[in-house]
Amino acid sequence: MTRHRFRRKAITVFAATLFGSSIANANADIRPVAAAVSGPVTAKSIVCNGRNANVYGIAVNGTTYMPVYYVMSALTSLGYQNSWNGSTWSFTVNSTDAINWSNLSIGTGNATLQLNNVTVHKVQAVVHTDPNSGKLTTYMPVWYVMQMLARANIASSWNGTTWTITPDGQLPQPTDGPLWNVAFVTNASSLTDVETNRHNVNVIMPDAYDIESNDQLSANQGAAATSYAHQHGMLSIGRVDLFDKTEEASIFGSESSTSALANEIASSIIGAGYDGVNLDIEFLPTADRGAFLSFLEQLHVALTAKNKWLTVDVPAITNPTQDTWDAGYDVASIGEIADKVICMAYDYSYPTSPAGPIAPLSWVNAAISYDVSQIPANKVILGIDTYAYDWSTGSSTATSYGLDHADSLASQPGTVTTYDAADAAPELTYVQDGVKHTVYYENAASLSARVAIATTFKLGGISDWRAGLEDSATAQVLDSFG
Repeated sequence: MTRHRFRRKAITVFAATLFGSSIANANADIRPVAAAVSGPVTAKSIVCNGRNANVYGIAVNGTTYMPVYYVMSALTSLGYQNSWNGSTWSFTVNSTDAINWSNLSIGTGNATLQLNNVTVHKVQAVVHTDPNSGKLTTYMPVWYVMQMLARANIASSWNGTTWTITPDGQLPQPTDGPLWNVAFVTNASSLTDVETNRHNVNVIMPDAYDIESNDQLSANQGAAATSYAHQHGMLSIGRVDLFDKTEEASIFGSESSTSALANEIASSIIGAGYDGVNLDIEFLPTADRGAFLSFLEQLHVALTAKNKWLTVDVPAITNPTQDTWDAGYDVASIGEIADKVICMAYDYSYPTSPAGPIAPLSWVNAAISYDVSQIPANKVILGIDTYAYDWSTGSSTATSYGLDHADSLASQPGTVTTYDAADAAPELTYVQDGVKHTVYYENAASLSARVAIATTFKLGGISDWRAGLEDSATAQVLDSFG
């Protein structure tokens, strides 16, 4: 193993005087919490109040850690109080009104992060020799410290080399309250539907960018929807999607590709004026589970610095030990990183499966039960479908269409309609040109049952895939939430 040698002890004094601070145990020998670890040490910097401190970070298992002392010095220079007793970092701000106490997910670890005497995280701190002083010192994971700062309305950004800390704003909110009523907008007709039929939507998620085969983003597709949203007090969360497992393996199998994509998404979303990003990465290979989380952490750090939301779509999982096809999604960890998580509670039956309910009620209930056991309920958004699947005898793939067309079929002579109350599943059958068709779809009753689940579990919102497919009755049901 290569041994790193440095001759920069003078930087220890430089960092403290640069920030003009005085903190408890004000030397680089912050009392360690564990045995020393090994790992690559690289030059980093902390920027605060326009000043720069040259420090060193350490990478352990793909996570970057920075030395406690220098971060505390920077925060003290902003007028905040810090103390460290060897296991707890206590950080104090004066205005308790500005603190966001929602969605606390404490976790486990050997060190405690406290904000105004309230534990906000348990983290696994590490110990390593500080090259500036030559002494053992405690290092904290960058991402968790940034989450603590964000709760206190202190923005910070991390680009892998420089940590910039500044007091800043908070995430934008819908004008009518904390509950999200989301409509996915995929084209001009979707947006027209929101304008004319969806009167309680306060967040739209327009198709923004596709991840293309060269690991680059497509051109922005959601400018018109974003303009409309901001004119009407809505949030516009740009959707970025990828459904290709081979492409996903290529991206998440490479640290450089993962970082490049995270940076490109963040800069594109910020530059285009979106209020955040919605990631719809489907069919994620199990082997990419950890890399995907690292990607989300990098993306969240970049977005948080500019007060942008990170929302992530996840499949409906009822039992992770049995639903092995979606093992690439660590729901608890995704929920800890993301600001909102959308449970895509539809396509239980899908175009290439046998005919059946698209979202049977017991399955939806089980999926949400699992999600709220892993994630704070107000972070979870229930995804609801507003479309129909039409299976025909002799065909291997069902046809999909909107609910207005399903309503038209239901009114035709010879069509037989039924409703399974247990599954909250409407069904109709008809014969055309001698071929029998079985259609599962949604109506006001089936959607009301789903909206009731969101209310019962006190979820943070509902989302509709997609605007423009619902009929007038289901639009009214969706608008009843919030």
